[in-house]
Amino acid sequence: MDNNIINGEDFDVEQPKLDRNKKKRILLKNEKKISEVVNSGLVVTSKGRFYFVKKTNDDSNFLYKCVVSGSIQINHNHKTILTVGDKCEFIAPNDNTDGQGLGRITKVEERETFLLRKSINGNNEDVIAANMHQVLVILAAENPKYNLHMLDKILISCEYGSLKPLICINKMDLVESEKVFEDFKEYIRLGYQVFYISALKLENLKQVYKAIENKVTLFIGVSGVGKSTLVNSLFGKEIQKVGKLAKNLRGRHTTTSCNYLFLDNNTAIIDSPGFREFDLFGITKEELPFYFPDFEPFYRKCKFQPCSHTHEPDCAVKKALQKGKISKRRYFSYLTIYENL
Repeated sequence: MDNNIINGEDFDVEQPKLDRNKKKRILLKNEKKISEVVNSGLVVTSKGRFYFVKKTNDDSNFLYKCVVSGSIQINHNHKTILTVGDKCEFIAPNDNTDGQGLGRITKVEERETFLLRKSINGNNEDVIAANMHQVLVILAAENPKYNLHMLDKILISCEYGSLKPLICINKMDLVESEKVFEDFKEYIRLGYQVFYISALKLENLKQVYKAIENKVTLFIGVSGVGKSTLVNSLFGKEIQKVGKLAKNLRGRHTTTSCNYLFLDNNTAIIDSPGFREFDLFGITKEELPFYFPDFEPFYRKCKFQPCSHTHEPDCAVKKALQKGKISKRRYFSYLTIYENL
């Protein structure tokens, strides 16, 4: 999150101090002892500078509307201070009778996993969500047709954030399936799990449900791939229940933030807004080759170490490419990403 977003009457404008060894950052204000009750919570959605927090181990659907405290402890190294999925500590509003009270988030826990991309607003990071087990990357077989180069970047970002990616091709009812199967053979060969579905016609949804059961899964995809249809098809009544919660937040279902949707105590999805582009952030050119599992059997045999697999002589990766052991499309996708880092 851009720091400009959180500057205001509720926040300190001083620059944070960062202890990189302890992964702690403190926004300093005149510190005072807190006498209020501190609760553990989960950030389930956000709107502007407000965050809606569900109390941990609370079976009710009550959400506390909170702002970032003037003095906050942050146990991660990202510039995005808070995002959906963050585990936090917060002080509840003093008065909830009219729904107008604001709680204060005083601590953000370390993120076990995260998915980030380059922000569409300048060269900054954008942490989409945190602390999920996996990411379901939803593509469309048609309208709009899948972009494999973008998929490659999302897969890299998943690994960077310690997340397992799942690939889901929707709208299979609109195309001849053989061509789609051919395009994704290389991903299956690399060990990725791929689902071919029609959310509208409820085809093969049991496979997806089994894959997300008892886990927290982030659903992402470009606008128009049918993500909302898939969510409704999978969760049905539960989505209606969350829709009622949205009314309590004086809202409509936000299109600018992720939203936690609970199926049961052990299964949840984080529904994210559609996007138009996805660019990497935080990965260097030197690190990029290690995010391509296609290269792993070969790169240790390169004459030069490290090797960028672009211009060096006696590059084992390029030799494997010439022998058809590495996909030409994937290699040229690598080159494009490499040049844009």
